[in-house]
Amino acid sequence: MRNINKVLTAGFVLAFLVLLCKTNNLIQAGSVAPTTGGSAEITYIEGKVEVQKSGENWKEATIGTQLTKDDKVRTGEESLAEIKLDDGSIVKLGEETTINILSLEEVGPTKEKVSLFNLIIGEIKAKVLKIFGKQAKFEVQTSACIAGVRGTDFGISAEADEAADVETYEGIVVVEGINEKGERGAPLEIKPNFSTRIEKGKAPLPAQKIEAYRKARWQLWEEKRELFKMAEGLEKIKIASGKLRDKYSLAKTEEEKKEIEKEAQKLKAVTIKIIHDMDKTKKESMKNKEKFDKEVAKASEKWKTLSPEQRAKTRMNYEIWKKTAPRLASIRKEQLRAAAIRWKNMPPEAKARMIRAFRLWKNLPPGQRKVIIVKVRNFRKLPPWVQKKTIVNYRKWKSLPPGQRKKIVDGYKRWRNLPPETRENVKDRLEKFKKLPPDKKQQMLKSHKEWQKIPPQQRREWMKRYREKHPGTPRTQRPSGPKK
Repeated sequence: MRNINKVLTAGFVLAFLVLLCKTNNLIQAGSVAPTTGGSAEITYIEGKVEVQKSGENWKEATIGTQLTKDDKVRTGEESLAEIKLDDGSIVKLGEETTINILSLEEVGPTKEKVSLFNLIIGEIKAKVLKIFGKQAKFEVQTSACIAGVRGTDFGISAEADEAADVETYEGIVVVEGINEKGERGAPLEIKPNFSTRIEKGKAPLPAQKIEAYRKARWQLWEEKRELFKMAEGLEKIKIASGKLRDKYSLAKTEEEKKEIEKEAQKLKAVTIKIIHDMDKTKKESMKNKEKFDKEVAKASEKWKTLSPEQRAKTRMNYEIWKKTAPRLASIRKEQLRAAAIRWKNMPPEAKARMIRAFRLWKNLPPGQRKVIIVKVRNFRKLPPWVQKKTIVNYRKWKSLPPGQRKKIVDGYKRWRNLPPETRENVKDRLEKFKKLPPDKKQQMLKSHKEWQKIPPQQRREWMKRYREKHPGTPRTQRPSGPKK
């Protein structure tokens, strides 16, 4: 009996091994195409961005959030996001956009990439790496069309269930309309710098040149992303500087200290360059925003003058659609309804505060309002301890008399107008001041008060004479005053 069991066991093992070898051979021959799941990551967020995992509620997204098949991502008003795929391709999301990831899979023995997205509403711009293989593909689906690429830079906007627009910036995009039965129509190739419009249930319109305001919009997107990268760089330098300071305090020899000082100077030079680049990018961004607004107004006026027949044959201004889209309008109505309920349940003193704040807001110039909106949006991203510190400083500010507030504002303006090199020198001196013993600090503060009492004209004369005797002295460094 034991021998029979051994024979049967050996037979089962042998059969299993033969089956395993056959399966392996089939896979190698390409008869079986195994599929593995891919992934993506959110690498940039501006404003309010949310993610919905399969079967879960919407949650606030953060940089580094991992995405897989069936996940949804949406951006709010004046909000942007960037998704990086594991093959290096980039998908950029515009404002008020919702996208669903249908597939991020690798198929076949060669692991060919299949990336499928459903653009429900809004606009995206994708930079797709070159695709190789028969099974590999990158497609964006909307209710009106399917856009497929094999390595290109293209944009697509979806007007919910109404229509879609496809723009090609590099390479070639193949667009197929979807009829009322959900079937694909004849493919149309869109070459670089051209776009097409696809109404739901109809074939794509003939290609036409991409409108200037569309290019300006994506240029603004890139500039915001560039500023974000620079801010990240400054944050890394700040951390590195803190580590160098700790290292310097522990250094035992003069040689070690000199080496650390050299590293600090290099970091300082990089910081100055980044600040220069940020200022330059901000100025360019402001100019491009003005250009964008002009182009949108121009396209809007042009659209209004068209007859209904001409409108059916040309591309609608996406900005106009965003303002008139029923789906977006219904969302805003819901938000207003919720705000009305909150207002109704507010105590009278809270209502009075809000009314005063609203009147103050209405009296602010438009430029100042824009600055505040950006600051508030950034406030939500700050760590809790920074938010708390900001609120405390604001309360202190409210308690200050008008004269002192004006003095602080004037000082801040002077600070902003200083060259980056001078700012960095001031920061270095402040760090050195913090490390001084208390008696030395008191002595320096006393000297500073005495310096402030000297008339400005006399101060300037002393500074001029001091720099003549000590060439190469930083502008922030001043003499201690005339010897008595």
